[in-house]
Amino acid sequence: MYEPGSTFKIVAYSAAIERGLVKPEDHIDCQIGAITVAGRLIHDHHRFGTLTIAEALAKSSNVAAIKLGLRVGDNSMYDYITRFGFGTRTGIELPGETAGSVGRSAGGKRRRSVHRHGQEIGVTALQMAAPTAR
Repeated sequence: MYEPGSTFKIVAYSAAIERGLVKPEDHIDCQIGAITVAGRLIHDHHRFGTLTIAEALAKSSNVAAIKLGLRVGDNSMYDYITRFGFGTRTGIELPGETAGSVGRSAGGKRRRSVHRHGQEIGVTALQMAAPTAR
């Protein structure tokens, strides 16, 4: 089990697009690369301004992923996380496979916010590969 980091952003972006909250060509303000959530300052690796949703994903903006996840909402984000297969075993008979850790409410608002860009959540490599193989 490991923290997936940026590879987990596909959940927030996919959820926002599927729910019709954004389209890939829409713009999002990445706030010059910083956002404060529940008292914690989270940065992008670069000071991005306004990008399209597609550009924000390609450039791996933490700020955009968090803002999209906030638009989707906590309950819906948790639904998407579990629909992607995180938090459960894959069903492939592998010795020692773990379900990972998505912790719906542990850590409160801050933890839910960092989930949106792949921190403070535990996944397996197989869980990360599964959504892209469909």
